[in-house]
Amino acid sequence: MPQSPTEERTQAAGDFLLRVHADLRRELAAVRKEFDDAVAGRPTSPPPGPGLRAQLSFHCLAVCDLLTGHHTHEDGAFAYFEQEMPQLAPAIARLREEHEVVARSLTELRELLARFDGGEIGPEEVRDEVVRLTANLEEHFTYEEEQLIPVLNAAD
Repeated sequence: MPQSPTEERTQAAGDFLLRVHADLRRELAAVRKEFDDAVAGRPTSPPPGPGLRAQLSFHCLAVCDLLTGHHTHEDGAFAYFEQEMPQLAPAIARLREEHEVVARSLTELRELLARFDGGEIGPEEVRDEVVRLTANLEEHFTYEEEQLIPVLNAAD
């Protein structure tokens, strides 16, 4: 039986959320691998030095911006979800709090990257923060998917 346009949009919202999270997970894994390689002294392109620092920082900052944009868009959608699907209110309250924690973590990571770019710290410290942030985001993404996707995909 064909879905109504509303069901298709809602289904697409849940599926879209999964795709965005998958993309963010891949990007975070790539950033971690780049820092792991730098810490281990594995060959990189460009070779270690100012070019490597700039490349690592650029990619990491780009992922920070993607995460910030993703959470900004979600925060905008949450008011609609709360109105149309009040059963999501407790989950959305938690997700908003987690978004604030992630925003603070991203600010701290940006500060570390500035110190890294300046040669004040090595890749180990940035990598450790990326690992911590990635673990927290994995928990956040998993909770969000468990709470939102079944409701979004079941909404009529």
